[in-house]
Amino acid sequence: MKQSNVGATLYQANMLPKLPNTIKKREAKFTVSFQKWLTKNPQWIGGMFELKQCNTSLPFSALSLRQEMDLLAGNGDMGVVYKIRDDSRSEKLCDIVSFRNSPAWVVIKYDTEFSIISINIFLLERKRSKRKSLTKQRARELSTLTVPLRWTNNVRKCNI
Repeated sequence: MKQSNVGATLYQANMLPKLPNTIKKREAKFTVSFQKWLTKNPQWIGGMFELKQCNTSLPFSALSLRQEMDLLAGNGDMGVVYKIRDDSRSEKLCDIVSFRNSPAWVVIKYDTEFSIISINIFLLERKRSKRKSLTKQRARELSTLTVPLRWTNNVRKCNI
């Protein structure tokens, strides 16, 4: 009876394709810029932020049910507990963060500005609006703060 080589079908680590070194999330670059903005504006530190990006209009459906529930829980008495992933490449801040009765925001980056909108106002607008999306102009009206983006050397690189 002939024995089969079971290990022959397994891939060795050096045979796997190289993974990209960049994050492919649409908001990835804005996340870094917004984090720097938060550092320079400490009055905004201490809350939950869900970042979204679009050109002129953000579909209300861009905020998932899970994101909505987590923002509402962290904004209310129930609270939310989040385990920070251990697989990051850099040293992590801590193991767990929790929020209760904390400010919760939807931050929308449009082509020329970003608007910080309370989760409660965002959901109220979604419920009342006849539109299926939030335009830049309406977000500006609803926001607690709207920050214009500065462009460097006519390159579409966000420099907040």
